[in-house]
Amino acid sequence: KLDYRGPKGFWRDYPYLAKTPLENISHSDWFLDDPASAWGYYSHIAQLYHAAIPHQGFSILKEMTKMINDNYFIFTSNIDGQFQKAGFDKHRVYEAHGYRDACCVIAVSYTHLTLPTKRIV
Repeated sequence: KLDYRGPKGFWRDYPYLAKTPLENISHSDWFLDDPASAWGYYSHIAQLYHAAIPHQGFSILKEMTKMINDNYFIFTSNIDGQFQKAGFDKHRVYEAHGYRDACCVIAVSYTHLTLPTKRIV
């Protein structure tokens, strides 16, 4: 389980970043200020998201959608793609903070770098 907000949370698992406020790590300026750390960190997160397996709660929710003839939509603040991995229709999942594959595209666009980008998953 990834814990983002707890005192020993995911953001604090990186000694180099332990004293860096969450707001700094989450801001696109980090790619300008410290591109090696930003790219390294977010590449690692992308790998974790890609490897993550949806827990049983997603299966339960999926079964519930069948009870309403698949007449549903999902609005989530998660960007890990777990709803899509669990078999939910990607066109019915709305991610408030964007989606995991957009991270690198946004960063490349923002920093005006010319780097090849490819879909992570």
